[in-house]
Amino acid sequence: MPANLTPQYKEAEKRYREAKTVQERLFALEDMLALIPKHKGTEKLQADIKTRMSKLRNLPVKKSGRRDEFHVDREGAGTVIVIGHPSSGKSSLIASLTNAQAQIGDYPYTTMKPLSGMMSFENILIQLVDTPATYPDFTKTWLASLLRICDLILLTFDLSSKEFLENIEMTIEEMKKLRIIPVNENRPDDRGKGRAYRKTILVGMRNDRPESSKHFKDVKEMYGDRFPIVNFSSITKENERKIRELVFKELEVIRIYTKRPGKEPDFEDPVVLPKGSSVLDFAYNIHKDFAKKLKFARLWGKAKFDGQRVNRNYVLSDCDVLEIKI
Repeated sequence: MPANLTPQYKEAEKRYREAKTVQERLFALEDMLALIPKHKGTEKLQADIKTRMSKLRNLPVKKSGRRDEFHVDREGAGTVIVIGHPSSGKSSLIASLTNAQAQIGDYPYTTMKPLSGMMSFENILIQLVDTPATYPDFTKTWLASLLRICDLILLTFDLSSKEFLENIEMTIEEMKKLRIIPVNENRPDDRGKGRAYRKTILVGMRNDRPESSKHFKDVKEMYGDRFPIVNFSSITKENERKIRELVFKELEVIRIYTKRPGKEPDFEDPVVLPKGSSVLDFAYNIHKDFAKKLKFARLWGKAKFDGQRVNRNYVLSDCDVLEIKI
């Protein structure tokens, strides 16, 4: 039986052949498996794709012990990638918000590889990752893999520059070349065309300069209906709290606190879950056996009276306190 492979499948196969990193090859193989016609004539090809995916996911560590310097392990309540044109203030933002020792310079292309730091928001930590500048013919192809694993993007631009609007649009276009589409709400990835949609916040840097106020109004007028927008100065620290709050809000996560019978709640180390999670999701996050044995829970929160009994499908809110009953 002929395979009858579609043009979309062949495009994904081409991306696989041209891929330069393990992550890029994996994404292409996933697309190939999703797009391949499912019939007897493609069974061997499907098995081959699955075998290649399995091998890539289980690649042994090189004997030298060296790790991929462009890889970033996800940490904290969410992973946020910071991108922008040369000298857009990315590293200054990272240095202001996290514990990372960002390399800051008055010249372009200071950052040459990813640099991760942890930004605090109340009682949780959120991962921020600095990246090399995006610019035509300079944007790193491996940046696509980083953007695909992230939960949110901060796109920085220089409010003091005369080309501030052109620089925003240029960065967006560079993202699109990597098949990363900036949006203002969560959307499922279009694996058929290799596109990934990522929520994006525009961050105007150097808002302490004389011209920045007018430029910020222009950005709000141009992009205000497409993205959340905030301005910031690494010198005056204006809007630092606002940025932290906005990042937390756009990540769409909730903090749930645990409580043991007869004990006070633990407000130091919350369980972080996606917005819309249920009591069952919370129990599974603690341990899968908890989820299996879960009967009900008692809840302390704004939506219920203290200690009210709720079932396993009850949808939780930020800062709820739960006592699991098994």
